[in-house]
Amino acid sequence: MGYIEYVILSTGGTLNTSLDSSYVITSPAPVTLTAGFSIVPLLPIPYASIRIRWNTSVNLAGYPLTIGGISVNQDQVNQTGTFELMWDGTSYYLQYFPDFTQKPQETYGVTTITVPAGGGTLTITPGADTKTYVLQGATTLTSNYTVVGSTSGVTDGSSVRVVVSGGITTGANTVTIFGKTISKYDCLNGGVEVFAEFNATTSTYVATYVNKPVPLGNLDTTGYVSGDNGKLVSYDFATNSFISSFLSPSSLPSTFKGINITETYITSGQLLTSNTTPITLLPASGSISTVEIPVMIVLRYKYGTTAYTTNTTIDIEYTGPTVTEVVATKNCLGFTVTGIDFVPPVAHGTPVVRISPNYTLQLKTRTGNPTAGDGDLIVYVISTTLNI
Repeated sequence: MGYIEYVILSTGGTLNTSLDSSYVITSPAPVTLTAGFSIVPLLPIPYASIRIRWNTSVNLAGYPLTIGGISVNQDQVNQTGTFELMWDGTSYYLQYFPDFTQKPQETYGVTTITVPAGGGTLTITPGADTKTYVLQGATTLTSNYTVVGSTSGVTDGSSVRVVVSGGITTGANTVTIFGKTISKYDCLNGGVEVFAEFNATTSTYVATYVNKPVPLGNLDTTGYVSGDNGKLVSYDFATNSFISSFLSPSSLPSTFKGINITETYITSGQLLTSNTTPITLLPASGSISTVEIPVMIVLRYKYGTTAYTTNTTIDIEYTGPTVTEVVATKNCLGFTVTGIDFVPPVAHGTPVVRISPNYTLQLKTRTGNPTAGDGDLIVYVISTTLNI
């Protein structure tokens, strides 16, 4: 007996079938349901079966699809395969046979979400929801906002892209997308995104937080940027490549280990407790024969919506078992704009600072913790390592 063709529509509906018959479900184009769809056998006969060949792609869009009253998962109907339904005289049993061409669930399109002031949780289901979400604001949050992904019936490798377009003022609250906390600056200014892919083995999403790229044209041809290994490299516009060998060991003293640039991103939450809980900028080397010498410290302040008040002076200091020495100080937390400042190493006017090997360089607000304030601070420590 051949197959009986049935064309499924977005409006859903019911297909009444006969046992011991075969059906093929088709459509001229992928279908997104606007109502539920059911396949219901008539006059069931014990141990008789019905074969259903699935030759189309259907986006459930949150609506149920059942065969013999048994719910079918999204990843079984967005690709080709075969269902076999059997009645044992009491209940139906449904088996699914994929064509072994399993593919990630994808529903292409863009959904724009205005983040509610009251926060809350947005759950995205790959295949049922669109692949790309855009979060927008003119919103001041009064509670946290979280974006998560559904794990039920999701195919391995299914992915979601969430773009933050800006306008979201977080205040004391947070925006978290697939486990990645978005900085206050990025929530307000936008231009960043989180890409998340489902790992069926662990039933979790692997997420990447992508910041705005910096155009190469904004780099100074004679300047330097930090390489992956923390050593300085130069960008050559003539060859469109980075040069990493201009500081060669042969041109340097044996005790000189090159120039390091260490970046530390400090959130407003950390700054509000930075007197009682200082932030480590450079960890102890672990050796009593090496010392890290700061050459310059660059502070990049990202203003949020509220300036810090009280105890806005920061000290950058070496701390160890026997002594704490301030190597740089700056009153920088009271600013009401975003900006960059340069802080040469000093110690309250003292020309010589005792820097000991195997000490930690940390940032600490003087006297006490700041109050209010929601800006972030990025600290770049430009330093060199010496053997002593």
